[in-house]
Amino acid sequence: MLAILTCYFNPSHSPYRLANYHQFRKEAQKENADLYVIELAFGNDEFEITANGENLKQIRTPDVMFQKERLLNILLDELSKKYTSVCWMDCDLVFAATNWSKRIEESLENYKITQPYTWCAGVPTSHITRENESHVVFDKSIGGGDFRRSFSSVHSHNNRTNFYAGHVGYVWAARREFLEQHRFYDAIITGAGDLFMAVACMGHFTFLDIEPDLKGLSQETVNHYLDWGVPVYEDVKKHIGYTDDLVLHLWHGHINSRNYLMKSRCLQRADFNPNKDLVLGDDLCWHWKRENPKLHNAIKNIFKSQPAQ
Repeated sequence: MLAILTCYFNPSHSPYRLANYHQFRKEAQKENADLYVIELAFGNDEFEITANGENLKQIRTPDVMFQKERLLNILLDELSKKYTSVCWMDCDLVFAATNWSKRIEESLENYKITQPYTWCAGVPTSHITRENESHVVFDKSIGGGDFRRSFSSVHSHNNRTNFYAGHVGYVWAARREFLEQHRFYDAIITGAGDLFMAVACMGHFTFLDIEPDLKGLSQETVNHYLDWGVPVYEDVKKHIGYTDDLVLHLWHGHINSRNYLMKSRCLQRADFNPNKDLVLGDDLCWHWKRENPKLHNAIKNIFKSQPAQ
């Protein structure tokens, strides 16, 4: 049985994110799977989601940082044992064809972890109407988009790993026991967590030495990641799946403005160390553990650089 997990937070107060979530929810609830949503509000911000059939958990925390994987771990810990498969996806996605939850579970019969799409099409903010199981219509459009191929579909037929080839994000799924053993790597607080997970599955750890935005990470941070990533690689050993699906990414600003790898450069510039900079609060979210204004301001600026998206 499959559970769908997603998280929602909107510190930049985007006018598009909530509308995209409503479209995502409508489509996800048509599948033979249960939807679990966790919404995070920062400081005194209002919660934006009103439950309408999904399993909704809402948390408030004071410190602004990317908490996606941390939130997913919270949902995972509370998930009923009846679910044998878990899909986690961004809440601004729509699968072009229905019955995608079935294709995910079929993929997980052969793979411990899968990225269940081949292509992702960025689409304008639109009024979306589903005509049938494989036909959606867009009208009243604002914005633009592009096509991106999934990381898994590129590397499943290629023994050489290039983490620049294929998109590492949007949606993944895994067997429940795999996630319970390894959990989500939640220490990358800049929004690049999907990259660190995908690279671990392929064992391409040299990216930490060659990527300019990361090669200056402290040794403590590298060790923290490798303690999680090496066991993941030993379990997966490049055996990652994908499905022949097209997913639609609903527009909320140009994707190039969300270059989380480039923005992760602040981790090396601010001498980031998960053991020294992060501590779990009573709300189960990450809090700042020490005074590090260079890091704190850089993380806030990541959100501020995406106004109205």
